[in-house]
Amino acid sequence: MPTLRSLVERLETGDWLLWIGEKSMSNAGERAYPNKITQIKRDEEVIRVKGKGTNGGEYYFELYQDGGSKAFYANPSKAEPDDKGSVAVALLTDSDDPVYVRREYADLRD
Repeated sequence: MPTLRSLVERLETGDWLLWIGEKSMSNAGERAYPNKITQIKRDEEVIRVKGKGTNGGEYYFELYQDGGSKAFYANPSKAEPDDKGSVAVALLTDSDDPVYVRREYADLRD
């Protein structure tokens, strides 16, 4: 089973990835739409993955050197992004079709 880090290492701009922060799991529903990856920024301390949702929302998550992660929603009505907690779900898929939410990190294209 992949780790979040191994999944992120496979990502390219334009890929479709569903990710959900721990604080949003109770509202996630049975299926959810993936985000289209718009930017992947890697440096020594953190990898930041940005995406655009089907509703036009801006989302991103950060993966830290120690393996920790944090998901965010870039709320346009607030100066600071909404912290959605650690990444609980990350599912890489081949389209913008909704996918079943399950607590794992997986490449569904395999």
